[in-house]
Amino acid sequence: MKKSIEWVNLVNRYGNSFESPQMTQLKRACQETIGEEAMTDREHPKCWLQCGFSDESLCVLDLYESGKLLFTLYSDWDMHSVELETSRSNVKLETAIKAFAALSHGNVEAVKKVLRIDCSEF
Repeated sequence: MKKSIEWVNLVNRYGNSFESPQMTQLKRACQETIGEEAMTDREHPKCWLQCGFSDESLCVLDLYESGKLLFTLYSDWDMHSVELETSRSNVKLETAIKAFAALSHGNVEAVKKVLRIDCSEF
């Protein structure tokens, strides 16, 4: 049985949360974090996107102001057990937006392609 999306939540680097974010919100969150006009902010160094699936697994993308994009797959929505964690450094803005857009639609395969992840656990 194919798992479906139960919920999606975006948190921008300033802590504002957006349920089922629109593309403009995803782009803005990435731009605020690593865009040309992004400022260094030690208190707010990242934005993130969470996608909860019907099997209660959770995928999270964290985008840091350093350009690091971290992908984490948890076995449950409470983040008790990490099944996979991988990252890519020096990510360009366009790449981050593509990954966020893909995950916002539950397309983990597209996220894997964007991040060049070669694994089949999910």
